[in-house]
Amino acid sequence: MTKFDAFCDKMAALPFESKTAMINDLSKEIIPALNDLTEDGMSGIEVYVDFLLTAVAADGKLAEEEYAIIKPLFDAAAEKDAAIYVCDPYHNLNADTIRKNFEKFFDVLCAKRPDTPVLLVGAPPLLNGWLYPAQVAADEEKTRLFAELSKKVSARHSNFHYLPGGDLYGSDEVSIDGVHPNDEAFASMAAKLAPVIADLLRK
Repeated sequence: MTKFDAFCDKMAALPFESKTAMINDLSKEIIPALNDLTEDGMSGIEVYVDFLLTAVAADGKLAEEEYAIIKPLFDAAAEKDAAIYVCDPYHNLNADTIRKNFEKFFDVLCAKRPDTPVLLVGAPPLLNGWLYPAQVAADEEKTRLFAELSKKVSARHSNFHYLPGGDLYGSDEVSIDGVHPNDEAFASMAAKLAPVIADLLRK
């Protein structure tokens, strides 16, 4: 057994709270160290984010353990002097995760940066939804939750804004494979998002 295998076994045996605390402490050393290792201008945070998001993209879900590793990045992002936060988490969430974490996440972000606009972007319907009625129903529930919980968050934080994504593609005939949006869809998204973002930046 390698040292890495032994390390993984020890980590797996730790209680979730202990594991989270350890990862948070280690990340404070790892991120600055990555700054010294990169040669292409990427910051340690960018390298860390790319690594974690690749793992998340492998299964399309954000597990509690993955969130525990990424959380220091959320904390760091909240400290950045950003002009606007544009959040597009729709496809990596399920209804239970939204109910559990939506308000807590945006309450923290909006309170940390009360003068910075926070824009949550919804998602268009599945382009091949007629093949997957169960997924369409699940997505409709997520969209309903986004709208319902956004009203609650915006009532507490004037810097929070929600843009429903139902018409972002502009058409349901904007894909070459029935799944992924093409250039026309992305152009439509840009045309709809740009004025919203510009308006928020002027406020």
